[in-house]
Amino acid sequence: LIISKACLNFLSDYIGFKNIEVIDLQESFFAFLPLFLVEYNERPKIRLILHTPVPWGHPNFLREYFKNEMQYDFIEREVNMTTLAASLCDEIITVSRKHEEVSKKMLPQFSKKIRHVTNGIEIYRWMDPELLKHYQNNTLNVENLKIVKEKAKLKFFDFLKNYKDLKKENMLISWTRRTVTYKRPYFVLNFIEENPELNVNFFLAGKTDPRDNEGLSYMKRMKEISERYPNVVYIWKYDTNLAKMVFQASDLILFTPLSGWEASGTSMMKAGINGTPTLSSKDGASLELIKDGYNGWFFGEELRELVLPGSPRAWEVDSHDYEAFSNKLKMIIDMWNKDKDKFYEIALNAILSFIPYVSADRMLKEYYG
Repeated sequence: LIISKACLNFLSDYIGFKNIEVIDLQESFFAFLPLFLVEYNERPKIRLILHTPVPWGHPNFLREYFKNEMQYDFIEREVNMTTLAASLCDEIITVSRKHEEVSKKMLPQFSKKIRHVTNGIEIYRWMDPELLKHYQNNTLNVENLKIVKEKAKLKFFDFLKNYKDLKKENMLISWTRRTVTYKRPYFVLNFIEENPELNVNFFLAGKTDPRDNEGLSYMKRMKEISERYPNVVYIWKYDTNLAKMVFQASDLILFTPLSGWEASGTSMMKAGINGTPTLSSKDGASLELIKDGYNGWFFGEELRELVLPGSPRAWEVDSHDYEAFSNKLKMIIDMWNKDKDKFYEIALNAILSFIPYVSADRMLKEYYG
């Protein structure tokens, strides 16, 4: 509410609404802003940008709150901010094609307002500079990719010596993201414990909200596994600089959310442009980017509704998905060990197919023309 009031004052007093073509609200918490503008005779076009389908991204406030702060007396006892924002905005934009489909089921009364603009990333920020130079000079091939990846790997392993001395000749697989239940960190943790004989290095990173007890339990389990196995490193303090090293040095990253819960995801984009393919569940922007066996891999079932983690249906999906995940990951590891040329062809395909689509330039053109 405070930020919305500040935005209203800044836009009206310092810019002027006549000079504004469009206002984009990032998430429904800013529904207060168009509500303030209800009494204005003229206002710019307003768009609601949704970034998540998960319940905590769509909060409710008691109607007394609006009555006390704005003198509006809603019929509903609790006012949902996403529904409110959607009713007041001219357009609703989601961050992937799959997210658009899920959102239309969540907000069927506003389905004609909804479209998607898939997220993008800043190529120059995330791509290995040497790899980018090869791409720009049309000298990018499997051999040059191998050379650049080896350099990135050596740099990352040198950094990891602060934690553990890993075998440089082994494949490096990374799971790096928030340790929340819907992202299913237990997939990689179960796999590590079930396959101790594999000559693979695992890098795990991520944390959660300190009030998320389940997420904290995953952090604890990651720490315990990293202490028990010589081929596993876990770092909870995961920042942008570390992320760059991970995406540039890893051989494979794992993207394992429960299908339907991930709005977009950008880790597979940041990895793909660095020749690091992804093993992904069928969710988010992966569905627009990955061609199974060509520039990455899929596993599991694609869901088009929100299945609550911990529910009987979620347990059923997890059971089938984990079996598919484990089998596909073993196949990829076997390919890396026995047919590296084939693996690096897929890695090269990831770069060449991802760059034109994942660029933030493409995204901004779709937003603003």
